[in-house]
Amino acid sequence: MENEHAGYPFVISYETENATVKYLAAEHTVDIESKTFNKIEIEIKTFAPDLVIVEGFECGLISEEMFTRVVDRCITSSNKEFFGCPEIFYSVFLAHEKGIPSMGAELLDNKVFIEYLKVFGYEKEDLLAFYFTRQLPQYFRNNKLHKEEDIPFLLLSYSGEYNWELPDFSYDSYKGWLTKQLGRLPPLSELTDQSAFCSPIKEGNNIQRLSYKTGEIRDKYMLHIILASLSNFKKVLVVFGGSHWLVQKETLKQHLEKGAEL
Repeated sequence: MENEHAGYPFVISYETENATVKYLAAEHTVDIESKTFNKIEIEIKTFAPDLVIVEGFECGLISEEMFTRVVDRCITSSNKEFFGCPEIFYSVFLAHEKGIPSMGAELLDNKVFIEYLKVFGYEKEDLLAFYFTRQLPQYFRNNKLHKEEDIPFLLLSYSGEYNWELPDFSYDSYKGWLTKQLGRLPPLSELTDQSAFCSPIKEGNNIQRLSYKTGEIRDKYMLHIILASLSNFKKVLVVFGGSHWLVQKETLKQHLEKGAEL
């Protein structure tokens, strides 16, 4: 089915006897004029879900405290207008405005996550370095990364913000990790192009294999959250990046009796 799409975003509707799931396969963006933002607005208004599930937030209902952080990220304090924020924040904001609860779908406890990955020979440093590498293109798009000299500060900030508890993992450590995984130190132009080596490829290079394995664990967990939500909610809107749908679609078909493309 994915070959029928020119690209993301698109919406897939799944129905059982008791529930409907709308899966919005988003293109990651901070552009309020984008098709992704437009589709989110349409679905929340016309589908009127009982629950909105988003990636990027830890599993559980999004609290008022967390919603305050969303507002701070999305709304200017001076004129109360939107400025660049990710589509998941926009989804949570619009849902809250309609009195609709939102839920995160992520296993963000790194201690738990790394226990899964240790079975496959990975360590905590591997996960930190991979997640940071995956973040670099977004730093570049958001004008936070202009030159190589910006990376040490961004690494320190990222490591501290997400409580990795790896104080000795320096920029030199990160460069050593990249060289070990790729056999060379890639230039900044490659680090800001996520497709270069962060794509989840089972038999790819070391970073691509780690991407595949983390994605596999993450997608299974996210699927569990979607299916478990149907015990309490009958109309669920899911807003995930489109690549997740490619991995999850077969399981969704198996558990949700009827699938129809919109």
